[in-house]
Amino acid sequence: MTVRADRNGGGYRARRYAVALLCALSLLAGCGAASGTRTAAPAVTAFPTLTPLPSSTATAALPDRLHLRPVAPDALTLFIQPDDGRAPVLTAFNTAQTSIDLMIYLLSDREAIAALKNAALRGVTVRVLLEQNPCCASDNTMQRALFGELQGARVQVQWTNPAFRLTHAKMAVIDGATALVMSQNLTKTSFTFNREANIVDRDPVDVAVLGALFAADWSRSPYTPSDPNLVIANSNARQAFLTLIGGATKSLAIESEEMQDLAIIDALIAAQKRGVAVRYIGAMTPAGTTAPQRDENAAGRKRLAGGGGGVRLLAVPYVHTKTVVADGSVAFVGSENFSAASLDTNREIGILSADTAIIGRLTSVFTKDWAAGKSET
Repeated sequence: MTVRADRNGGGYRARRYAVALLCALSLLAGCGAASGTRTAAPAVTAFPTLTPLPSSTATAALPDRLHLRPVAPDALTLFIQPDDGRAPVLTAFNTAQTSIDLMIYLLSDREAIAALKNAALRGVTVRVLLEQNPCCASDNTMQRALFGELQGARVQVQWTNPAFRLTHAKMAVIDGATALVMSQNLTKTSFTFNREANIVDRDPVDVAVLGALFAADWSRSPYTPSDPNLVIANSNARQAFLTLIGGATKSLAIESEEMQDLAIIDALIAAQKRGVAVRYIGAMTPAGTTAPQRDENAAGRKRLAGGGGGVRLLAVPYVHTKTVVADGSVAFVGSENFSAASLDTNREIGILSADTAIIGRLTSVFTKDWAAGKSET
């Protein structure tokens, strides 16, 4: 079931806004902060200078503190995996009339690939920015094979912008009118096994900014987005998350594959200490995994739990999603993990929303997953 945003409630009107089988199963098509063949991100010893957001009063509602820009009713639609399956993505590709611009980390689902190839064959201009060296591949043989396959089907394809450590974003712009902003890759496991959260975005400002960002990365040109509703790494992502966490007064419900970044973790602990109910759901290593793995998130979870935050791990579905619901009034959905690499050196794309229907479904999913999760022993 997809959820369309309903912005017509009285509480919303009263507020004014100034402003997600190529990988090993154990990695499950995620791995945003794992090392690839590009230069690894430096250890977190210092944090970049943050550009302050425009001033707002200390008592301002959270959407106002974030300077979120209002959008039209029904501009945003949430879809969740594995509940909603391929239909939202395939419908977007299959109904494209003029263009599909896809920026993707992993692309292996045969139905998604077929939809892109069929679009190109019927005359749609299809461009794909494909990550050359994803973390879960010991070499890029499969990526190079896919590159050639797409070219043979009249799809324009090139490797992602080398200015970034990895392009971990999962985003598409269709006909210059609709965008997909996703936590999920376009892999079979992402559709059928993972917990994922994604947005179909029809807001013209968002779509224009995302189209310009794609064009800039395609041409290897610098681009600094200015839309406060979008969370872009390595541009405003760190500041946006610190503002979101720092502005929460009641609750923070986080479901995300990674919990590693010290500044984010300490901001969550500070929120807990000032009376905010902080709960985090992370990923449990899937049953049947035989290869030994280093748990890169264990130290972060331990630090958060030691600071008073609630921490649970979910086995099924695998937590690859990246969502935050703050105070029941603002939600984040996108590709950013809570790691220094994701926030500071990767290309990542997410969105902030104050839509009550989207927040309601994310809260329902979180509540279900929290009940099914296990505390670490």
